[in-house]
Amino acid sequence: MRSPTTLQEAADAVAPIILAMLRQYPELSPELRKYYGDAIYWMVRKLPICAGKASPLAITEAARLGIPTLKNFWWEQQTKYDKARKVLHWEHVVPVGDIRDALIQLRPPTLEEVKALLMTYEIAWIGKEEDKLLKRSKRADPHEEYRRVGIHLLEL
Repeated sequence: MRSPTTLQEAADAVAPIILAMLRQYPELSPELRKYYGDAIYWMVRKLPICAGKASPLAITEAARLGIPTLKNFWWEQQTKYDKARKVLHWEHVVPVGDIRDALIQLRPPTLEEVKALLMTYEIAWIGKEEDKLLKRSKRADPHEEYRRVGIHLLEL
């Protein structure tokens, strides 16, 4: 199992790269803007951090599947217990596309602003059925979206 990276470490490492891309973004062709947008999306989506929260349902289901704890449990490990990923869902509390869109809107972008937006990245384990209740993107207040559908997230 790999060592957990803190969100701060990840943000500090990737923010300068994203900043360089964002500075070029306004001058790019539409094709390259799409390419940069996709690249930023995946840079955010794959930040190497563990989930910090889980729903009570996810915790119960994890125990049923034989997962000792969801703390420091990675998406890549899931299929060892949940073969087809039908029970648990690795959820981006703040949708990755929302973070990417906010980054692209920065004019002019600064390193501090990029880091601040990256620091909104949050992962939670929830149940697959819970995931179906959530709005996919454009969550004005992501935590309110969870409250709206009755998903309570617990710290791991």
